Amino acid sequence: MKKKIGILTQSLISNYGGILQNYALQRILEKLGFEVETINRTSSISDFKITIQKIKQLLLNHHNNKIVFNYQRDLIIRESQQFIKTHINKFDVVNPTNEKLQHCVIERGYDILLVGSDQVWRPKYAINLLHDFINFTDDPKIKKLAYAVSFGTNEWEYTEEQGYECSQLAKKFNAIGVREDDAVILCNNYFGITAEHVLDPTMLLEKEDYLKVIDKRGVKKRKGVFNYVLDSDEKKTNIINNIAESLETEVFNNHPKYSLENNKDIPFSYDNFGYPSIEGWLASFRDADFVITDSFHGTVFSIIFNKPFISIINKERGVSRFESLLKLFGLESRLIDSNDSFNESFLKFHYDYERINFKINELRRASLEFLSKNLR
Repeated sequence: MKKKIGILTQSLISNYGGILQNYALQRILEKLGFEVETINRTSSISDFKITIQKIKQLLLNHHNNKIVFNYQRDLIIRESQQFIKTHINKFDVVNPTNEKLQHCVIERGYDILLVGSDQVWRPKYAINLLHDFINFTDDPKIKKLAYAVSFGTNEWEYTEEQGYECSQLAKKFNAIGVREDDAVILCNNYFGITAEHVLDPTMLLEKEDYLKVIDKRGVKKRKGVFNYVLDSDEKKTNIINNIAESLETEVFNNHPKYSLENNKDIPFSYDNFGYPSIEGWLASFRDADFVITDSFHGTVFSIIFNKPFISIINKERGVSRFESLLKLFGLESRLIDSNDSFNESFLKFHYDYERINFKINELRRASLEFLSKNLR
């Protein structure tokens, strides 16, 4: 009988990288012979409370964000949710509490709880930080692991109380794998534990695995510069336009037309606010002549698909993640600041993808060994 793993990660909503790292980790664990399910912790707010928010916004001119009802939100994220429905086994826990999660663990019969990747150990991104350290069960029969967890930064962002509580919980894990080299140091200095540096789950799969996902959807091909910049501004736009002009090609993206932030007066429709498909996002890397991104997973998939790229420093979302990743493959020069003026060196760098792919395979074997050894 297969052992059953319950994955804990950030909520599966519309974040392309977050969804794909969960998909990749689930696929790999299944290949290793386990039954796998993601414990999808979600939050819910009633349409009545949303109506109150809308009235407050109207009367008090309270912020400029687009407030949407639940049915509108479901429409906006329908493509992402369809991908999740098709490719990821999950069990939803709405507005999770310790009691709800404890009941879930018993009801679903997990033998192993695995805290998955992304910035799950970054306090400001956590719904409930202690849940990401598995504080809701002390059952000695359940193994606790962390794989490719990230603090998102090389700075310590925990309060004294958070640091103490989480260090006690981290010591109860059977093994901890972290996504950045800085996280190895943070775990040692603040938790008093030894962590191993492993690959992001998306890099445990090969390019061909993602091409199969794209082919099933039948995404049409495009060409040009793929713009996957999450936090756009004039300086980044200038860099994008300059590169496209130098390459004599067009720019394309896979963004919603408008963000919910600062666009309260834009009429609601899927065409205005809907997230395009995840398969289309993957195909953008397949088709791009060049990639420009300020996203960690945008950088990861540029490397997986062996594309020329630059990553623009995104200080708010955490710089050390990019530095740690690029250092692994000798690609540190691909990280630039949005204040940097465009120059031809952005385009003339030699990408030795034969060497880089060899290195990925080497690191992939070590990361899979970490999982195999600690799961069994």
